[in-house]
Amino acid sequence: MHAGWHASLLVLLTATVAVGLYEEQAGENDWHSEFVGQAINTQVSDKDRLIVSTSSNVLASLSLDTGKVAWRQFFHETDQLQSFTVLSKPAAIISLSSSGSLLRAWRADDGALLWEKYLEAASQNAVTALSSLAEAAFGSGEGIAIVTDGSIEVYSGLKGSLSWSAHPKSAWSAASNPLVTGSIGANDHAVAFAGLTNSGAVEVLELSLGTGEVVSQASYSAPRSNKLGSSVVLRNSLVAAISSDGQQLCSAKLEGGSSGSLKCHVWADISPAAAGAEAGSLLFLKSSSSIAVRLSTGVLIAYVADGTIQHATFVRGATSVSNELSSTGGKSLAAAGTSASGSIQIHSVSPDTAQVNQQITVKATSLLTKDSTPVQISNLFLAAGSAGSPFGGTRSPSKHVVGVTAVDGTMLLTRGEEVGWKREEALAGVSAALFVDLPADAQSGERVDAGHQKTGVMDHIQSQFLSLKGQLNVIKPEEKLQLARLKASLSDRLTPTRDTNGFRKLLVLLSRSGKLFGLHSGDGHVMWSLTYPPSQAPQHIFPWRSSHDIQRAPELIALHSSDSASSYSVVDAHTGQELSSAALSFPVSQVLELPQLLHDDVAEQHVYLLIGSQGGSQQAKLLPDTPQSKHFLLSLSTDVFFWQEDKTAGSLTGFRVDKQSLKITQLWSSIYSAPGVEVLEFAARSSAEHVYSQAKILGNKSLKIKYLNPSTVFIATGPPEGLLSEDLEASSITLTVQIVDTVTGAPVHRQVHKGCRGPVHAQFVENWVAYHYFDVTNHRWEMSVLELYNKAQGNVTISDMVFGKTSNSMSSYEPVPVEVLRQSYFFDSGVKTMGVSATMHGISNKFLLVGTLSDQVYMLDKRMLDPRRPKGPPTAEDQLEQLIPYQQNLIMSPLLYASHSKQVAQLSGIATSPANLESTSLMLAYGLDLFFARIQPNKAFDSLQDDFPYAFLVLITLMLTGAVLVFKRLDDKSNTQRKWL
Repeated sequence: MHAGWHASLLVLLTATVAVGLYEEQAGENDWHSEFVGQAINTQVSDKDRLIVSTSSNVLASLSLDTGKVAWRQFFHETDQLQSFTVLSKPAAIISLSSSGSLLRAWRADDGALLWEKYLEAASQNAVTALSSLAEAAFGSGEGIAIVTDGSIEVYSGLKGSLSWSAHPKSAWSAASNPLVTGSIGANDHAVAFAGLTNSGAVEVLELSLGTGEVVSQASYSAPRSNKLGSSVVLRNSLVAAISSDGQQLCSAKLEGGSSGSLKCHVWADISPAAAGAEAGSLLFLKSSSSIAVRLSTGVLIAYVADGTIQHATFVRGATSVSNELSSTGGKSLAAAGTSASGSIQIHSVSPDTAQVNQQITVKATSLLTKDSTPVQISNLFLAAGSAGSPFGGTRSPSKHVVGVTAVDGTMLLTRGEEVGWKREEALAGVSAALFVDLPADAQSGERVDAGHQKTGVMDHIQSQFLSLKGQLNVIKPEEKLQLARLKASLSDRLTPTRDTNGFRKLLVLLSRSGKLFGLHSGDGHVMWSLTYPPSQAPQHIFPWRSSHDIQRAPELIALHSSDSASSYSVVDAHTGQELSSAALSFPVSQVLELPQLLHDDVAEQHVYLLIGSQGGSQQAKLLPDTPQSKHFLLSLSTDVFFWQEDKTAGSLTGFRVDKQSLKITQLWSSIYSAPGVEVLEFAARSSAEHVYSQAKILGNKSLKIKYLNPSTVFIATGPPEGLLSEDLEASSITLTVQIVDTVTGAPVHRQVHKGCRGPVHAQFVENWVAYHYFDVTNHRWEMSVLELYNKAQGNVTISDMVFGKTSNSMSSYEPVPVEVLRQSYFFDSGVKTMGVSATMHGISNKFLLVGTLSDQVYMLDKRMLDPRRPKGPPTAEDQLEQLIPYQQNLIMSPLLYASHSKQVAQLSGIATSPANLESTSLMLAYGLDLFFARIQPNKAFDSLQDDFPYAFLVLITLMLTGAVLVFKRLDDKSNTQRKWL
């Protein structure tokens, strides 16, 4: 009886926060960008698709026409993707992962798993090569060759069954792709494999393609003065490898199984243009007759016939070569590099002659770092154009279809001199995000929105009418498309200027590769990017300076730190231009922002203390190091206190920075780990959060004063995450959480959860902490909350706060008694990360933003975590506070997913920022993908929806006015007739 009553009241009280969307509203205030990561290997399939394996452990298929993701397969971190190959029959992608132990086939059209095979032999030996045997017919499909250090195995591409295996005489450390050498019977061919042995020789094994029987076997030794590198290649009866010093190419002609010696030649002997080049490495490309070597100053491409190098050409400045492509126009190769000006130079190379036929400079491309160093091209792919050939002649540039990937994450496809599409895959690894105001007017940048189209009153009326039909679910499919076009033409969401409500922002994102981006919050398009050299790649970004003149751009600071030194650069947030930079003499380990802004006559300056160590002692540096900043630091009421955690050692240490001398003094240190116990999580309050009220009003009109000590940190300890619960003693499975004052090291509160363990994710906001963990006893996830209140204040009334009869000031050296309210709940999902909504003044309810294991963002109303939720029928005072009756399960409503039906692949972080309206918070979830949304914890109480039906409101008003006039006329007429009677 009580359970049903509780459920009914729960629905009524939480109905106000349900955030549902009509179908046509999806995508209006949010967007989702899919990425795949930095490309490692690329191959073009027969389905006009680009198959990519990436550093994010993803296998993906991209459309060659648009560059959009067709499908993606995500490999677990314990299942590292090693290599893949593309089959035509069947149309499938074969992947090898998990140290060579898992072989899988994915359907080329949609990425569906066709079959999976566990390879026991491969899992025990290093896998050196995976390739397709295009000439072999295994049933009705191609074969797959896997070469390990001890065996060669060939599998059917159709079913994944083992066809045959062979074993070299010696173990191989590296292997070539297989080469079909010729016919050895009516229905059989010979296939050759070459491998580097541990003794430094090259072994060539020629096998029957049908049975795996040995046809011939030979060994080729290197000269005593030369040691071979780590790669080998087979081409047209020639076996070749590069010397370990990268200075020579060593090769030999295959003589029907006869062993011999490799002959080595310096690069100038192969091509005079390569004289002086160093550091050679083989480039693996699918070609029957060409060898490509990357040198320090370019790429050497050699044509091989009858076991010898017939022709060679050196493409200066190139860094990558594509696979060979056969088409109606003949065979083609492409070599590409970046010029000194940053433009992409593409060279058409004929494999049969190894000659450059044509050179193209791609327009509107600039691959330069901030110090004007060209960004290296790491990968190249070639695809047939509209005429069936990637290179058709100088008069037909549209026939050139060449794809380029660079080391900074840029991936683009060119059609002749034009860029067909471009992807910024560095955004697949965002590590930090800032929300910055856009320029104040349209003069600061080109207008990129669709709102510049001419629209009229009828367009607005038609849009309102179609929106109403959509909300009533009577809209037709063709009307949906028309409504989308109308909204795009009427919307100003992509205008590159700020708006009054603060909905349009510039998202400044820092990637893990050190590339900086400015994205428009309207749809996530890139407005600017700044590439740093690897030696200067920043790890952190912070706001720096905001001018009082709204026409001037805000500035941010990007900080780089290495083991020996650090540097920083100041960047214009609107253009991405570096304004200044400086080096620091010590590595920075921590950045402390002073609690207030420095106001001068023209701007608001953020002031930071950079903490680092040099020579075994801690150092601090003020940034900016100016007389105004020093005076500002001295004006603070106390010295600066900070803390440092060491998860490895399980310790927490407190420090003080003297305002006068900037000398750092260690105050205390505590170790929280023990045998079988490690630190699982640290969480602290954000210095940027807005606290609207220092007290909580209760139902009886009394107040509870919040404990708002900014120097507190949450610590969770428990069994190590790498150990299974089954391997632990039941008594040792305990999760301990503590709140510690970081000025004195004194504990504020300690809580023990028996039978629970990590992983732990926590969010510390104002005076409360929410943390998520696993309950081993009940085999369920749990969420707990701690709320801290100043117990020394006692019963405080509203009048006491209004007339200043109470104060919430506190000192860590004079601690006050703390009242801690706590409660725990079962939660239906695991958690990857957490965030919290942020509004302009902090008045609106808080949403705890939970990044789930399914890579979605769930909005958990803080009221659901209130530790004062009554366990019985709510009293009148409880109802005044709108306290929701307690239930042990936190029900996850489908309407409260901020990401809707989208998944933010490999979700790793959630960033929030307030809009100018108190009702609205801006959220960016990032991982492999990006997802942006506007969230409203208390709905839009201070604004109207973007699609508010103004036209119908005017129409209804006019109709009501007309009805009033008509009925008044009728009433007057009736009164007149009554008087004459």
